[in-house]
Amino acid sequence: MPPLTLPVVRFKEKISKAAQEFSDSSPLSRLRTYALVFVALLTLVFDPSLATPFDLIKTLLFWTGSLGLFLFWLFRARASADSVTFKYHPLHLLFAGMIVLFLPSLTNSLDLNASIFGVYPYFFQGLLCWLGFGLVFFLASQVADDFWERRLIVLAVVLSAVMCLYGFVQITGLDPTPWQTRPFGPFSTLGSPLYFGGFLALQLPLTAVFVMTRERRLAVIFGLLLWAVMTSFLLRTLARSGWVAAAAGMGTMAWYLGQGEMRRHGMRLGMLSAVTGAVLLWHLFLGPLIAREPSHIQNRAKVLFSVEESSSKARLEMWKIGLMMFLDHPWAGVGLDNIEHNFWRYRTSEHVKAAPVQATTGPIHNDILQVAATTGIFGLAGLSALVMMGAWFLWRLRQNVSPGERWAPAAWTSLLVALGVFGEFNFSVLVTSLWAVIALGCLTARDHKMRRLTVSWKWVKPAAAGLFIAFILLAFKCVKIYAADRAFARGNLLSHQKNFEGSRKALAQAVQLNPKIRQYYYSYGVIFLAKANSINTLKDQKSYYLAQSVSIFRLMCRRFPWHALAWHNLATILMQSAAANGTAIPQEARDSLIEAFHYFPEMPANLDRYGEILYKEGKKDIGRRLWERALEIDANYLPSRNFMEQFKPEEYIYFFNQDLRISSAPLGVSVAGCRLKLINARDQDAQVELEIVTQPQTLFDDLGGMRDLAELGWARLERNKFVLPANSMETVKIDITIPNWPWWRGKKFVAMIHARDLTTDYPFGSYGRIIIETKQ
Repeated sequence: MPPLTLPVVRFKEKISKAAQEFSDSSPLSRLRTYALVFVALLTLVFDPSLATPFDLIKTLLFWTGSLGLFLFWLFRARASADSVTFKYHPLHLLFAGMIVLFLPSLTNSLDLNASIFGVYPYFFQGLLCWLGFGLVFFLASQVADDFWERRLIVLAVVLSAVMCLYGFVQITGLDPTPWQTRPFGPFSTLGSPLYFGGFLALQLPLTAVFVMTRERRLAVIFGLLLWAVMTSFLLRTLARSGWVAAAAGMGTMAWYLGQGEMRRHGMRLGMLSAVTGAVLLWHLFLGPLIAREPSHIQNRAKVLFSVEESSSKARLEMWKIGLMMFLDHPWAGVGLDNIEHNFWRYRTSEHVKAAPVQATTGPIHNDILQVAATTGIFGLAGLSALVMMGAWFLWRLRQNVSPGERWAPAAWTSLLVALGVFGEFNFSVLVTSLWAVIALGCLTARDHKMRRLTVSWKWVKPAAAGLFIAFILLAFKCVKIYAADRAFARGNLLSHQKNFEGSRKALAQAVQLNPKIRQYYYSYGVIFLAKANSINTLKDQKSYYLAQSVSIFRLMCRRFPWHALAWHNLATILMQSAAANGTAIPQEARDSLIEAFHYFPEMPANLDRYGEILYKEGKKDIGRRLWERALEIDANYLPSRNFMEQFKPEEYIYFFNQDLRISSAPLGVSVAGCRLKLINARDQDAQVELEIVTQPQTLFDDLGGMRDLAELGWARLERNKFVLPANSMETVKIDITIPNWPWWRGKKFVAMIHARDLTTDYPFGSYGRIIIETKQ
């Protein structure tokens, strides 16, 4: 036999042996194998052709898979008897009680379908997923034992390695998958760096246990290498909540193990610490020093706990909004996972300033506030009881486990703590929640309070029959949801390819298959509007396409009357239709904007549109005040800025040299020549107010690779308020000193200065920029 064929033959023999052992195994052993496959699929599976490729496909598999596994266990559990025997723990009752306490929130829901199935694209947020988590928790506690836990930890290590490998493929630009809906790539199979960071924070404790408990040297080396890659990727995700969660999880593991176990495995702990230190040293110091510029990781670390950073401000505002929702709906909440439908009326101008108007409004970015706002006191009480009893149970479990057997429970406890920390700054997603529920099931199976109960099959049989029917109906529903989103994604793709007829048919199919999704109607109406505005559309056909668009948006408002954007979109289309037909703006447009105001009074687009209507009706002062209010909320809202240009004085303060470019600037000393000239060509004095515009750190890329001197704190004005006499000119000096750091050599920097005249009622002024390139 040739030497190269020998490994293939051995591999086939192992596969054949494993298949034979599986066919001869007991139903419980098969269930354990099915459970591992279920976890692996939900962690890795994705469909890049969907509009929601990450959450949807995982959620549909989760709904059907969890119920299918439960039915398999239920029917196999009574295969040889007329009764069902199962393990019972008080936490099972607490988990079920928490879900029951969620039910009153359904009576307060604006959309019962969304409360049950979740809000697009976050399908995993509905009641159905909570029921699925309950089934998974129950099943994990039934199948968990030492052998299954070891296999689960090995599976976690393998899945982490696969996901890191895929992330590496994407970073190097070798990913063959056409991610049409993600312009910057998903970074891994979880869909975004944020989700990937949360997953890695949960998997680090399991990887540490793998390193500590493996006897083979090759496995230990593999675990150490994987630990290094996972730590590096966790830093690269820039998910600060993931960083904090990982630190909390590993700290919990150290506490759980105790000093004795830590000392007994001191060598391998030292290896893990050395690997972690080397990764941190590279990303925080050596890498930036070699590249001669600070890394994104360094910049992110500087604002780790900063409440002034833009994303932190947005989260704080989200927490305030969630608290206001809870206080206004204390008993049943706003409806299970109906945050988005209620969010607009609570959204403040501060949140609009901190986050884009199009920012996601489904999650509150805090799991406890999410439950409190959506389910009220009932749901919060159920969650609190589960958390407190679970914490007490985990504490008691640690006291009863001998030090030598603490590794697995330490890993599961650390995973739960890591998710708890991550969920208080973000929102948990399906995969991370799934691993946490399984961890809780594994810990529950270890408790001495676990009891065996036997229930007669005649009592269980009706419930089993109902669950089987529900499984069939749910599978049919999942097929329709999947087909609808594929049609939606295909329609969007064809619209980008200028294929109107194909896009129209695909989007019509999406609406027909799943009429509960607002985004489907929006895209369906927009393609008719785009067709009407196309230069290739004949003039006599424009009215037809505009009328079709209006009818679709009217239907959208009837189906989703609580959504501000639905009414705003209808008003916008009506105004465009009136302009195209040369008719007056209909009253329906005004009424639609009033409805939009009711749900989102601080939306700049509503203020802008209503101001346009009033201005065209001759109420120019009222229209101007609305535009000014829109710009107070969002100073960069371009439509209102364009409208306000007509109120600008004929002669106004402006920068004589709009852009000043300085090349070969030295490091470590004040940059010479940083001056901008202001001129007042009017016959009256001007009260000038200057400010350096600070760009958020996340917008560095939007500056074309230039570093913002104001954000870095290296640009200062000598004076920011002064009187500029009539018909005179003033030179404004800006003090800029770039530190003498090697990595700044040959880099470009920018400072943007804003000048405003306080003697006029025009709220905006002129901008001038100083662009500096340092010496090589």
